[in-house]
Parts: sequence; C-alpha cells; structure tokens
Amino acid sequence: MRGSVLVTWFDVTGRPAGTSQVRLRADRLVARHPADALLDGAVTAGRLAGARVRGALAAPATLLGCATHGTAALRGTGRVTFG
Repeated sequence: MRGSVLVTWFDVTGRPAGTSQVRLRADRLVARHPADALLDGAVTAGRLAGARVRGALAAPATLLGCATHGTAALRGTGRVTFG
C-alpha cells in the first residue's frame, strides 16, 4: 500500500486550524481492518512534522474496491496517536 493522508485540524469553533501530511508505511497491511493501514506512518509536513503516527479508522465503506478502482478519498472516524 502506498499513499498519503492529509489530516485537517479544527479549532474549538469548528474552523480549520491547520493540516498535517502523513506518509504511510507501505510494509504494514492490516487484513482484518485494512483502513487501519491508512493511519500508520510519519508526519512529513505541517504542525507535527517528524512525529510518528499510528491509529485506527472506522470507515463506513469497504476498502476492497480500492484494489481495482483506487480510492481518492475516505471519510471515517477513529483515533490517532502521534509521537
């Protein structure tokens, strides 16, 4: 798996406060929950540049179609740990 994730940070009023670009670790693919692999890597740009990232994502749609069609965007909820 290869790609990147753009995390958008929001302030207490709900307005965008900044972004962090995350580079994915291509060597980790989680077969049971493939969306979790989208949040495993390192921040390459933005507020937390240089931080390691690990997280879990509950995506409402399956990712199996991305192998043949690609995935441009994926919305979901989850938890991310930086550091």
